Parts: sequence; C-alpha cells; structure tokens
Amino acid sequence: MSRFANLGSRLTAPIPDEDPDTEIPTPDVPDEDEDEKEKPNMTDTPNDAAIAAARAEGRNEANARWNTVLASEHYAGREQLAAQLPANDAMTAEAIVAALATAPAAPKASTLTEEQQREALEEGGRKELKSALESGKNSNIDTDGGAGGDQKLNAAQTILRDQAAFTGKVIKN
Repeated sequence: MSRFANLGSRLTAPIPDEDPDTEIPTPDVPDEDEDEKEKPNMTDTPNDAAIAAARAEGRNEANARWNTVLASEHYAGREQLAAQLPANDAMTAEAIVAALATAPAAPKASTLTEEQQREALEEGGRKELKSALESGKNSNIDTDGGAGGDQKLNAAQTILRDQAAFTGKVIKN
C-alpha cells in the first residue's frame, strides 16, 4: 500500500493535545550573538592608528616613486612600459628610470591632417615619376606579352587584324 493512501484523512485528523505543563528541557548553550561580539580590546585603538600611519606612509612612498618616473625625461614615448614597471615593488624609482632609458621610444605620431598626408604622398609620387621620366630609359616590356612575334602593329593595324580574323578575310601587307 502506498504511503499516500490515507493522506487526506491524516491531514484532517485532530492533533492530540499536549500537556502544557510538560517542559522540553533545553541544554545550556551560550548565546551565539554574545560569542560573535568581540569585546573591545584596549590595544585596538593604537593598532588602528599604527595601521593607518603605515598605509599613509606606503601611499606616500608609492606616489613619490610614481612621480619620479613621470618626471623622468625617458618617460615620453615609453608610457606603456612606464605604467607596468612600478607594479614591481622590488624596483626603485631610479631602476625604473634606468630601464626606461634603455628601452626604445615609440615613434612619434604624425601631426599632419589627412589632407596634408595625402598631399605629401602625391608629391612623393610626382617626384618619383619625374625622376623616372628624366632618366630617359624605355622599358623593355613587350606590349603584347611576347606573343606577337617580331612585327609591331599600331592600333589601326590591330583593329584590322582582329576584324579580318572575325570575318575570315585575309589581309595583304
């Protein structure tokens, strides 16, 4: 038989009365709230002050170290490296500046506008073309890719040849 067979009748059945005089004994357990509360210690205030003073001293030293790196003449162009090196607490500010001095600086970005850059590129192209034209040399490139043989045809002759090939006529030279 299922354990749910008489569920309805069990749910509606009256609860037997318990004797109110019967006490359930409870063990003597200290209250948890009392244990969690720490009693103030007389030395907490001086420790807090010492901790605050140590934090302030460390912050001041770190700021002085960072300011020394930023003020260095080697900072410019090496900003990414300069941002990473101070994370190494073992390095002094002087060691970081020395490392920045030996690192290559990033190339300076162009301050030209897009229009000025385009003009500079066009001018460079003109100079290159002019020097190539002034050299007076013809290229050795065959215009028909080497397939035409020895005879060079002008544009009109090429058109006539193509027309003759299409219509089946023979051209006499």
